[in-house]
Order: sequence, then C-alpha cells, then structure tokens
Amino acid sequence: MFCGNCGREIDNKAVICPHCGVATKGSSAPATQGNTIAIVGFVFSFFIALVG
Repeated sequence: MFCGNCGREIDNKAVICPHCGVATKGSSAPATQGNTIAIVGFVFSFFIALVG
C-alpha cells in the first residue's frame, strides 16, 4: 500500500506512515477521541491556572 500523503510504500497493516507520520485511511476513530480529550484537558488546565 502507498501513503496518501507522501506516496511512499508502507506496510498494509500500518496505522500511520512511518515516513511522514500521517494516519492511513485504515485508521480508526478512537485516535480522534483521544485527541479531543487531550484538547479539553489542556483548556481546563489553562482556566484552573487563571483561578489559582
């Protein structure tokens, strides 16, 4: 299989391209959920620091 971003050949089971780091089309949604939780945590930590 080839990476849709950089065009280099990657393993068929790869979740991300080892060359450019972009997720493949076969990657699943839980990675996005993890990113959302990280963003929400970052925002809350900013507001808690302002209150303190």
